[in-house]
Amino acid sequence: MTSPLSLPVRPTPVLFTAIYIIAVSIGAFAGGLWASLGIGGALLMSAIIWRAKRQTPRFDKTLALFTVSSLGVAALLNFHSSSPAVSWHMVLQQATIMLPLLLWFSPDVVESVDDPNFFTRVALAAFIGALALGVEFALGAPLLHLVKGSSVSITQYNRGVSYLAVMAMPLIAFLWIRGWRRELIVFIVILFAPFSMTESRATKVAFLLGLAVVGVSAFFPRLTKWALVATLFALLAFPFAVTGVYRFHHDWLNHLPPSWYSRVEIWDYMSYRIFDRPWLGWGMGTSRLLPYDQPDGPTYHYIVTSAGHPHNSILHLWVELGIPGVALGLIFALLMLQKASRFPKPIVPFAFGAWTAALSVSLVAYNFWDDSLFSLFALTALAFKLLAKQTESSSFLPDGRRGVRHHASLSPSTSAIE
Repeated sequence: MTSPLSLPVRPTPVLFTAIYIIAVSIGAFAGGLWASLGIGGALLMSAIIWRAKRQTPRFDKTLALFTVSSLGVAALLNFHSSSPAVSWHMVLQQATIMLPLLLWFSPDVVESVDDPNFFTRVALAAFIGALALGVEFALGAPLLHLVKGSSVSITQYNRGVSYLAVMAMPLIAFLWIRGWRRELIVFIVILFAPFSMTESRATKVAFLLGLAVVGVSAFFPRLTKWALVATLFALLAFPFAVTGVYRFHHDWLNHLPPSWYSRVEIWDYMSYRIFDRPWLGWGMGTSRLLPYDQPDGPTYHYIVTSAGHPHNSILHLWVELGIPGVALGLIFALLMLQKASRFPKPIVPFAFGAWTAALSVSLVAYNFWDDSLFSLFALTALAFKLLAKQTESSSFLPDGRRGVRHHASLSPSTSAIE
């Protein structure tokens, strides 16, 4: 007898796969598209499931509690904000981003989208997207200039290629677990084409660090986990370190490219704004309004006005939300790391690599409150969750064989990294 859910929910695997295919192909060219795919896709998928089940999709209780608590803390801090109107607008904006993205982690969604061919199709789309982007870079970005004009910089592609570097990790994990070694090598080589030619050094650093962590954690998973935890807490010294370097080792900056030099200047003055109001911050969304000229402004080479954001997630959370913001950021990162460590053993190294790549991108590149960045986090985490589910249930096996375990590490009884 056909399940009452089978007919109405049937479109969901197709829609789900299409969202990821668009993200890793067209989204590699247009990073802002990830926001629409992440938020709009979550709402659409949940609406389909709600229509089928006639009930609201269930939430992941841990993530829901953390999200609601974070928004509540930010709202309370608004009463201390230097620009309350800006902060209240920002809290409401973040609610419209974070709450829909929670829907991706509903058990109903995960159950409805499971498709054994999902990763094969998405990996192929990522291969095509990376290849096309590599050709675009090699030819001098003719498509970009055709669409947006000859004066547009190739840095327009930075966001999309950065996001592809993070999303590549669950796809690499799939190819490895499936046993497709030659395909995996070709996939990584093709990824290196756009990654090596992009203007985004953040992408290069994130992908290489991610791969390095995958390699190390394959042999030393527990040690890697605790090293990542230690690194996370060491980052709390960042504002003190950057101001110290700028003040006492300024000549080091001469070895940096202009984009990184200017970033250090942003980090320098944002750190001093943290020192001005370290406990409760200046208010959500206010970092772009903070003065840049004291104390080192007259010595800056590139920063002549306040930056749009701190270009560093630690500084961003601290300068706007104070110590509570830093605590929330640490809890979120540790929660994601703990969830990554509980995946089946073959997946854990790749999940650690994705965690590292995502952290790296957030530390040097984009506005932390960006809707496309949060969509990247959600879609990457969900891809790993689906990969874990398929690995444990043998939805795919090496060489296409069903019903026989390829090796012991694919067994559902494999222990996670505690």
